[in-house]
Amino acid sequence: MANHDPGKFADPLAFDMDREHINHHLSFGAGPHRCLGMHLARHELIIALTEWHKRIPGYELASGEQLYERGRSYP
Repeated sequence: MANHDPGKFADPLAFDMDREHINHHLSFGAGPHRCLGMHLARHELIIALTEWHKRIPGYELASGEQLYERGRSYP
């Protein structure tokens, strides 16, 4: 429920890529409640996206759209 706090996020149930403080979420928990599987989940996502790009290489952003990157890049 922490990610649904209206005191932290205006309209917390709406999907908004331009939301202020978009990286202030608790998807993997925090402190002593941090998810033990977070590193595995991130690694699995890297593998999934790598395989996606191998199988479906022919897609692109719509003309005039900007790519927003967040987080760190991996090889």
